[in-house]
Amino acid sequence: EGETEDQGATSYFVDAAINQAVSVIAEKYGITSEEASSRLYDGGYTVYTTVDIDMQNKVEVEMLNDSNFQNYALNTDKLLSGFIAPYLTTALQNEMICAGSVLIIGLGLNIIGVAKIKVANYLPAMFIAPFLTPLLNKLVEII
Repeated sequence: EGETEDQGATSYFVDAAINQAVSVIAEKYGITSEEASSRLYDGGYTVYTTVDIDMQNKVEVEMLNDSNFQNYALNTDKLLSGFIAPYLTTALQNEMICAGSVLIIGLGLNIIGVAKIKVANYLPAMFIAPFLTPLLNKLVEII
């Protein structure tokens, strides 16, 4: 009583629906969550959700069947990543990661309302910083 059985990928959805139903019952009748939970399970309530457990189970079985998917051989020679891979050293990748991390921090600050940073203005840094760094390193060596 009061517990739901694990139903795979839909468990979170079902648990959230049950928690919401308990909250609605508790609020409507001015009772505790425990009493509302008891009423939900023992009071003859029927809860309808948008999830179809049988269909979800069928989809999960089909997703695990490899024969449902074509096996594409990726020809990296024709992709940009295949072309630039020999030039992307670990140092260049680290510079791109660093620039990207700074952009993500800026997005986070925008989301929580701490700052108003025009993050899109800094997107070129993702591609400029990795290539400027080796040039600046060479310049430092020369001086």
